[in-house]
Amino acid sequence: MSAMAKQKSGNKKIVVSVVLALTLAGTAIYLANDKTAGTYEEKREETPQLFTDFKPKINSVSRISMRSKGQDFVIEKIDSGEWVMPERFNYPVQAEKVRSILLNAAELEILEKKTNDPDKLDKIGLGSPDKKESDAVRVSFFDDSGTILSNFIAGKYTHRRP
Repeated sequence: MSAMAKQKSGNKKIVVSVVLALTLAGTAIYLANDKTAGTYEEKREETPQLFTDFKPKINSVSRISMRSKGQDFVIEKIDSGEWVMPERFNYPVQAEKVRSILLNAAELEILEKKTNDPDKLDKIGLGSPDKKESDAVRVSFFDDSGTILSNFIAGKYTHRRP
C-alpha cells in the first residue's frame, strides 16, 4: 500500500471516529434520561435544550472545530459547498455526516448539573481540552465570519445510576 493510500485510510478512520464520537455523545446524553418516569412529552418539557437558539443557525455553520488533548480537528465548508478537513489536504467529509453532527448538537439536553466547583471538572471528565491528559472535547461551531455560533465541552460518558 502506498504512503498516500495509507494517509487516506488514516484520514477516513479519523473522520469516522469523530463523527461516531459526536453522534454517540448526543445519543448518550439523550438516552441517559430516566425512561421510567413519565411520558416522552412530559420529559421533553422538563429537560431544557443546551442550545436554545442553535437549530435555526445550523445552515449558517461553515466550520466545526473539535479540540481534545491540546490538538484541533477541523471540518470546513469550502466555496463549492463541500465539507473538507483542511489539515488533511482537504479530504472530503460526507455532508450527511456533518448534518447529523449539527442536528445532534442542536438537540442536546441538559440533564443535571454535576458540580459548582471548577476544581472538580477534571475528575468528572470535563477538564480543559487544552490539557493532554484531559478526556474532554470542546466542540465549536462557526459561521463564515468566524463568529462562534455555539460551543460545548463533552466529557466521557458514564452510566447513570438509578
